[in-house]
Amino acid sequence: MSREIKMIWIAVVAALSVAIVFSFVMTTRNQPQPDYSDLMPVRPVVATEDNAYELFAEAEGCFVAPFNDLLMQDFISGKSFEINQIEALIAQNTNLIAKLEEGVSRRLYLAPEMKDFGGGWTHPHEVFNVAKFLACKASNERFAGRYSDAVATCELLLKYGWMRCDHAESMVALHVGYGVLNFGFWQIVEIARDGRVSNDDLLRLSEALAVVGDWDNGLIFSEKSEYLFLTTQISGMSLAEINNSLSLCGPSLPRIMKKEITFAYMFDLEETVAMMADSSRGVISNAPLVYAEVKQFHKSGGSAMDYSDFKYFFRGNGIGERVCEDVAGRSDMLLRKKCEMEIKFSALRLIISLKLYERKHGKLPDKLSILVPDLIATVPRDPYDGKPFRYAPSKILDFSFTIPDKSSTSVSLTGIVYFVGNDLIDQGGSTIMTSGRPKSYWRRDGEDIVYGIDEVIKTEWAKTSFN
Repeated sequence: MSREIKMIWIAVVAALSVAIVFSFVMTTRNQPQPDYSDLMPVRPVVATEDNAYELFAEAEGCFVAPFNDLLMQDFISGKSFEINQIEALIAQNTNLIAKLEEGVSRRLYLAPEMKDFGGGWTHPHEVFNVAKFLACKASNERFAGRYSDAVATCELLLKYGWMRCDHAESMVALHVGYGVLNFGFWQIVEIARDGRVSNDDLLRLSEALAVVGDWDNGLIFSEKSEYLFLTTQISGMSLAEINNSLSLCGPSLPRIMKKEITFAYMFDLEETVAMMADSSRGVISNAPLVYAEVKQFHKSGGSAMDYSDFKYFFRGNGIGERVCEDVAGRSDMLLRKKCEMEIKFSALRLIISLKLYERKHGKLPDKLSILVPDLIATVPRDPYDGKPFRYAPSKILDFSFTIPDKSSTSVSLTGIVYFVGNDLIDQGGSTIMTSGRPKSYWRRDGEDIVYGIDEVIKTEWAKTSFN
């Protein structure tokens, strides 16, 4: 190659380099900095004496556990009725009860702001131990015919769970709060089913459910808090730290993304933060919507990445996409969980009101609107399609199912309230399974989501289930 041709090539390459640099400078120098202020959580100002955080932590820390790890779970589920052991357990934990009662009298529960992965996180095991203990206490009081005491324990359990939800410091903490509320929900269901409960205690149950307020607030607060925490943390994390944190919740990074030499190419911090912001804004905008109106917000269309495929090396910000996919997946799960919780507690309020009406008038009302305003303020909406709850007072459903080597269950429902489910089709209160799931998931995965006004559910446990 002649000297002249070489000089021409050098000039061309130099000109292209200058053009690229000039183009980059011109397109970025006047670009405004992204504004993420709408995603900053507004933490309420609360004095220590008004915050239940320390009292809840002390209660969880002082729990005296039973010698048998399965004692509480078996008692709640009806597998065993070790009344003496349960009463001894209650007597050992009077200090825990006192701390919780003082805690729920505080203005709110606000955990410290999370600073790192090592601290500030909710410890689910300790929280669920307290919730199971309170559920055992309520069950024991119900079995003994002390319904007023059982209602009071359910009130305590609901307040404990709801205060944890209302200002949950993370998505994990919100999910734990939902779990606590579930323990309270099923205890109230059992009390409401019992025909020996007085009208006054049923009214107290209805009032206790009023503690459960706006489901959207806790989800939005936890989403913003987690966004702030994760974007702050990820800005200073190494490749190994990112991989380790992802492996706690799901698949770690594929091998092609674990090379330090490609880290700068595979991870763009600004783009990742912007993607996480888009995801969080999607959750927040979807939170108050019914299921039928929820908008898809995953950049990938909601489908999981193929982490083993080499092609993700060429996506540029493959590590950032992996991080965002993980966070968006958990957020999407919580949106569905919030919808499920709203259904449960709306149905329970409605069923208690129907029972009170039936006791007073000797029959169920012809339509739900008759309950307004004496027993309920308004007929609740179906969180799936936004229409009023469906109601079939004369419908009877009987079915049974078996979980091999565990249990056999028969279900009889007389009079139902129901929801259309995520297919948005009203099947008239059908419990036929459509998802290929076992019949034991009839409440969640049937054609409709059905709750009986009168429910008789009997379970026989196989001996092998105690092993």
